[in-house]
Amino acid sequence: CFLSHLFWLSKQMPAYVASVGLVGSDMWLRYSVPLALLEDELWNRIRIAPESLPTGNFELLPAATVARLRHLPFRAVRAEGELQPYQGDAFRGVQLQAYTLRMPELKRELQIVFSGRKPYRIEGWTDAYPSAFDGAVRTTVARRTHTVNNAYWEKNDPADRQLREKLGR
Repeated sequence: CFLSHLFWLSKQMPAYVASVGLVGSDMWLRYSVPLALLEDELWNRIRIAPESLPTGNFELLPAATVARLRHLPFRAVRAEGELQPYQGDAFRGVQLQAYTLRMPELKRELQIVFSGRKPYRIEGWTDAYPSAFDGAVRTTVARRTHTVNNAYWEKNDPADRQLREKLGR
């Protein structure tokens, strides 16, 4: 069983982080990190105001899931962001834009492809990173297959199971 939560306790410098896990020595960790942009925040920026995405070189706190699953210390790394029209054919949509985030220290590149028109819907992403098994770079590709707009907070009864089964198809 693996469960992990990361709590961001402050927006001041330094930020205090508490991490709670259910495995081994990761049960309770508390530490501070310098304030930096959160990778997890970039997804919201894309959906709200993609023009606010950072470009060029900057400090970034990698996604909490990446840090935890790769057993990395939660600390800022150098990153390079680039926003440009999408050039590939792996994703479909109108006026697609691609935000590419490179993290050389982690040997990781994340590209998020989204509609360049409101509502700035994310059409998919690729995430390239070294495998934990052999170090070879692997790429995960995710594509939006459909959108469900319903009051999900009301759909938690056993009778709603068929709705949950439709997700991810």
